[in-house]
Amino acid sequence: MEPAQYWRANKNWSAWIGRQGTVLVSTVVRTSSPQQDSFKPFSYLLVDFGKEKKELLGVGHQEFQPGDKVVCVLRKISDPSSRELVTYGIKVKKLESKETKDH
Repeated sequence: MEPAQYWRANKNWSAWIGRQGTVLVSTVVRTSSPQQDSFKPFSYLLVDFGKEKKELLGVGHQEFQPGDKVVCVLRKISDPSSRELVTYGIKVKKLESKETKDH
């Protein structure tokens, strides 16, 4: 993917970063493509943000349960070769109780 095409496809990220939601469903992925080997295992989630629901990946090696409070963050989504574009995307991480605020 070309850099300009990548940016156009993802230019609404600023609307998602920092948004808080609640996990509805979570699945742990233990087998994936070679580009995601360093992220395994990772969680694939359906998150409720109030008026809409969105499918997202969890950060790091965190495991999620339905009802967990999460926040959207920007993270690498694959390990590129030296010639590829470094790809980033919106993922979610668990909120610590002190981070939780009304949304």
